[in-house]
Amino acid sequence: MRDPFFVGASMNPSRKELPNIGKRAPAPVPPRPIVGEEVEPTPRLSETQMLQRKVQFLEAQDKRKSSEMAELRKTLLEGDVWVRAVAKRDTPSKTGSVPLSDATDADDVPAGTEVNLLYPMHTVDGKTWMRRRAVCPKTATMRWEWILLYDEADETVFVSDFH
Repeated sequence: MRDPFFVGASMNPSRKELPNIGKRAPAPVPPRPIVGEEVEPTPRLSETQMLQRKVQFLEAQDKRKSSEMAELRKTLLEGDVWVRAVAKRDTPSKTGSVPLSDATDADDVPAGTEVNLLYPMHTVDGKTWMRRRAVCPKTATMRWEWILLYDEADETVFVSDFH
């Protein structure tokens, strides 16, 4: 049992001379208006001011949305849109740049292979080509190849089942 007359060390809360322990500070009292002084009411917005604020908000939203749309258009035009497809038959591919007349032949893509294609498509001499991401199975290096999708001359479809 603890002695009720115990006085602890100087920082011990059981010390009897600490008068403010457990007491809260009083809440600050707002200043009273001087007699005869008018108190200004809080300003209210008129209807035109409210409409102006709403219009400004809507204009800011429109600007933000239009910038998002511009970024999406830029993404589509730059060719950052991927699609997957399946090669229906052994499909020729080339390495090089557009136009593909100076491109070198690459390994054919075997039938049934799922390929990752990158937009945009390019049509050269009646043949529709897309870029294909190819990964070397031994070294894991990535390279770009052009894969033939469609030949208008004999209406041959090389790649289908886009998803």
